Amino acid sequence: MNRKEVPIIDHQINSTVIMVSLDGFKPEYLSMCTDNCINLRSIYQKGVKAKSMRPIFPSKTFPNHYTLVTGLYAESHGIVSNRFYDPNYDAVFKLGSQEAFNPRWWLGEPIWVTAEKQGLVSASYFWPGSDVAIQGMYPSYYKKYDESIPYADRIKTIFEWFDSDKRPRLILTYFEVVDTVGHALGPEYTTELAEAIRKVDQAVGLIIQGLNERNATDKVDLIIVSDHGMAKTPDSQVVSVSDILGKDIIGADVLNMNDGPFFDFYFKDKSQVDEIYGQLAANIMNSIAFSSAIQGVYTRKNMPPRFHYSQSDRIADILILAKVEYSIKRTPSSTKYGQGNHGFDNESAQMSSLFMAQGKHFKSGLLYDGVVRNLDIYSTICQILNIVPAPNNGTAQGFQSLLN
Repeated sequence: MNRKEVPIIDHQINSTVIMVSLDGFKPEYLSMCTDNCINLRSIYQKGVKAKSMRPIFPSKTFPNHYTLVTGLYAESHGIVSNRFYDPNYDAVFKLGSQEAFNPRWWLGEPIWVTAEKQGLVSASYFWPGSDVAIQGMYPSYYKKYDESIPYADRIKTIFEWFDSDKRPRLILTYFEVVDTVGHALGPEYTTELAEAIRKVDQAVGLIIQGLNERNATDKVDLIIVSDHGMAKTPDSQVVSVSDILGKDIIGADVLNMNDGPFFDFYFKDKSQVDEIYGQLAANIMNSIAFSSAIQGVYTRKNMPPRFHYSQSDRIADILILAKVEYSIKRTPSSTKYGQGNHGFDNESAQMSSLFMAQGKHFKSGLLYDGVVRNLDIYSTICQILNIVPAPNNGTAQGFQSLLN
């Protein structure tokens, strides 16, 4: 569509929100790669940017993307990690599996369902969960995830939806490349990471251009977020669970779903939990090598309350949490994943995520020297769209100082 064919948006356009997720984009990347963030910097120069945004625990992709659109902690919305076991179903949720499309995993009410129930048209290009029939509903427009589709093509489709007679009032989209490179090479400067940052910045630039061409920049709220940060995880800072216990207990009766920033155990025989927990706790405490790498070992009974990570059978029976920049793997010969990772304590500065926005409901030129919570975005968008939020753990008050 050339410029002459682009429809100009009426000044009375109803409130519309476009939320873009840049997976794994640390706030520090804006200063690390200044020349590669021209479009992102233009957003907060015109609008608002928080110092950082706090993800929920665990600081993983799917739990946090689903929190962004439900306002719920993982223990409430059910997506407790990117991979986990539900003993009630005797089944595993895993990214990319057919089982992940089963609505039984996705609890709570995502914002596209909230919007559609109240008569608003919604759209999603790859937001996690939007291609699942949650409560029997999809967004009016959505796509099943395919990372091979170029970013420019994704944005072209988004504006085709925007220009249609059935215009969406809520549009969600997702770009993954920064997270991919951060995992492979770590979060410190490399030419590859700088190029990934430039790529998502160009994608954001295409969205800004599309809004400008439609005279809609000041009529649409454009929100840019990330789901979590990224920490370097050098190969020299790794411990194995089999070394801590003196044996490898993972098998048919003791399942492991996650390693790296945390290592978890799901026991078929719950009578083993206290014994193994006691061994882990004692052996970690009595070893300088282990205690220097491990932040804590927890059951659901003694999980730190601030994690809000105990009230679900999907949460592991035992979880060993690494200190930031350390990795935990099953055995010394197990494969370690890349040079960067996330999933650590959500209050760690290195796990902080990005929030910036511009548009009719946001203040202009505000650099907010505070931390906002991704838990509060759902209620805030509901307020902007004038729809009633479903019950959730957040509040729109968390963003009031950034709104007009």
